[in-house]
Amino acid sequence: MNAFELRTVTPDKLYQRQLLARWREHGVAVDEALALDTGARYVVVEADGGRWRGLIDPRVWLAQTMPALARLASAGCDDTQLLRLLAATHQPLTVPVPDLAYQTLHVVGWEMQPTEALPSLPTSQGRLWLSQLPAGCDVQPQREGPLPPVLVPLTWALGYSWLSLAAVRRVVPGDVLLITTPELRVSSHGVAIGHYVWQQQGILMDTPQFDTPNDTTDMPPLLSRLPVKLEFILQQRVLRLDELRSLYQGQVLPLTHDAERHIEVRANGVCLARGELVQLDEQLGVEISALYPEALHE
Repeated sequence: MNAFELRTVTPDKLYQRQLLARWREHGVAVDEALALDTGARYVVVEADGGRWRGLIDPRVWLAQTMPALARLASAGCDDTQLLRLLAATHQPLTVPVPDLAYQTLHVVGWEMQPTEALPSLPTSQGRLWLSQLPAGCDVQPQREGPLPPVLVPLTWALGYSWLSLAAVRRVVPGDVLLITTPELRVSSHGVAIGHYVWQQQGILMDTPQFDTPNDTTDMPPLLSRLPVKLEFILQQRVLRLDELRSLYQGQVLPLTHDAERHIEVRANGVCLARGELVQLDEQLGVEISALYPEALHE
């Protein structure tokens, strides 16, 4: 389907990056892949019957939670007693993000060889490495701002009529086609977004008033239904007619270097982002690397 060696992005990895990015937006210092100390021993903990899993260093946890006891046990602490103490503590971890909130935290046991780098975040009781992320979290960023300068094609319809094909074929100049069902409707790409009033001065939108009409950053519900056509541009060139003719005759058009890493994303013709062409399962997609926030304020 394509001539590029594309980087493959799995749905799980995409979800992980989006979830960690949302946590960072809330001020949490999350590492996407942090190696564990091979000289330490880690305990596997499981929240609410498996909603998420993680690893913690129980000795660091003890030092942060009960420093006096940790000093007494520094000469030598029995691993079994340490696990029992951790398991008996009500909510032993204070997690910094709501997505990791839990009712019960079950101590599964020791992780013998933690060699894989895992997502990690700090807690008040030491660092937590996540071997299984919570599923089903909202990963969409909560951004507010003005509407993007996307060009929206609109159609103001007067109404419609039904005719048979035979009647349509008999239409000649001078005939009058009646509008049997008047409907002053506004649509975009076939999606109705409201109605209008036709006056001598022009057209006025006839839509319900919104709760916050003076808030220019809040998108009205009807406008949120507007269809936006996204185009993904591999390359754009201006050619002479003889060059175009050569292409039809089999001439190869050179691609810009690393063209697959600089895909332009246009929304109804307006460039809003750039990114890298990747393969997600069996489909092509563009992983966004740069947005153009300055365009949103024009």
